[in-house]
Amino acid sequence: MFSNRYTIASYGDVPIKFTPLWFVIFFGGATFLSREGVMEFYFALVNTVTPISITSITLFSSPIVAFVFGTALMAGISGSIIIHEIGHAYGAKRNHLLVDEIVLYALGGYASVSRHSNPRVELEVVAFGPLANLVLVVIFLILSLATSLLNTPFVAAYFFLLTLINAVSVVFNLIPVIPVDGGRILQYGLSIYIGKEKGTQYALYVAGGMGVSIAVISLFYTSFGIFLVAVLLLYETYKERKRIHTTTNHFTE
Repeated sequence: MFSNRYTIASYGDVPIKFTPLWFVIFFGGATFLSREGVMEFYFALVNTVTPISITSITLFSSPIVAFVFGTALMAGISGSIIIHEIGHAYGAKRNHLLVDEIVLYALGGYASVSRHSNPRVELEVVAFGPLANLVLVVIFLILSLATSLLNTPFVAAYFFLLTLINAVSVVFNLIPVIPVDGGRILQYGLSIYIGKEKGTQYALYVAGGMGVSIAVISLFYTSFGIFLVAVLLLYETYKERKRIHTTTNHFTE
């Protein structure tokens, strides 16, 4: 059941699909984001770093309105993930590569793209993902400023939160770890200058080192969540060692 995929849209001839577990994550996330404590946090953030003056009391007067806001925020996040993956698909198509599908799943999304022998082409494909998020940062920031001038603080806060989320996504996707884009950028960037085999190996060494470093940090902070992130990164690094000889790339968000 949870392995099934359902098409919700398309980018040209590329189907955009979701798994049932993503649907569960979506509404679970909407419920979490509509909680009073969470809303107090991000409205305080908006009040601190922007000229927007806002209080969440109005939303708390109606749980339904609060849930609608949380759902809208999850929809914006999901849309940003899709645009990120469309960025990869666009980079692939402009280089005449096959794009099988874009999938939203529990951990985010990925675009299934055929590989190319030229690392410069691979680098271009992977770079279009973070670039798409950077474009969204600019768009959402403009919308936030515009709606703030129109005296609609909740709408302005919504767009500003999406601005921050996409800005964090850009930074996160430039971290040189696998499976995020930063690890691929390092891999293909090194491959251009020192060859594909050595470039991939060195990128895997860096990714593995980052995973171990995060695991050590988790011991100092006794954070189980950080430790799980480290385990995930190390597992993905291990999978990449086995996958480097296949014919398909998964560009994740």
